[in-house]
Amino acid sequence: MLIHIVQGGENLWEIAKRYRVPIERIIAANELKDANRLTIGKALVIPVPYRYHTVRLGETLWTIARRYGVSLEAIVQANRISSPSVIYPGTVLLIPPRTHTVQRGETLAQIAERQVLDYAVNAIPRNKIFMGFQIYARDWVLPHVQGQEAETFSPQEAVERAVHYGAEIQYDRNAASPFYRYVDSQGRTHEMWFEDARSAQAKFELAKEYQLRGISYWVLGYPYPANWALLKDNFHIRKR
Repeated sequence: MLIHIVQGGENLWEIAKRYRVPIERIIAANELKDANRLTIGKALVIPVPYRYHTVRLGETLWTIARRYGVSLEAIVQANRISSPSVIYPGTVLLIPPRTHTVQRGETLAQIAERQVLDYAVNAIPRNKIFMGFQIYARDWVLPHVQGQEAETFSPQEAVERAVHYGAEIQYDRNAASPFYRYVDSQGRTHEMWFEDARSAQAKFELAKEYQLRGISYWVLGYPYPANWALLKDNFHIRKR
């Protein structure tokens, strides 16, 4: 699974062709209502299929990585290999996609989350910690008035509003979160903060880095297709 950030002038057909993925799969993975309308800065989940390789006698991870044009580290991480120098004939390896271009602005996770986790892992066993993940968008009217609440809705609605108002989605590297501003029909300025594929991946990486038990979602029910696609791509999910 890859994340592609929409650039100026791009359309879905060009993106599908670039990654050699049927356009229908991209539309389905992101639950796009209108494939003809993409806003600059939108993070698209690209369902790139993985390949598999059966290790042969005399092969090493390095020769396999070179054969498929991927990094040794990518194969090690994809297969959770603890000893890269030791592989056995007959082992089936998952080969990750050939390239992933890191977009400017991508980062790990919010500084505040790190501070909380740094404290938590020193006070609570890691296997008892679930990291909170809010899956909604917040729309603030500016200038902010004390006591005025933000409008809350789904990340999908946040993207649709960006398209409607012609706003360009930006990404805050420190907050690891997408945002944008727009002016409504009444002339009021709004600032929108929400979650997308980049911010979801950042949180998943943080949970893995700290070796936490898992993630706990806040306010389920809002459409957020990129999250669920990436969740399956990052973790082995057990339903109880």
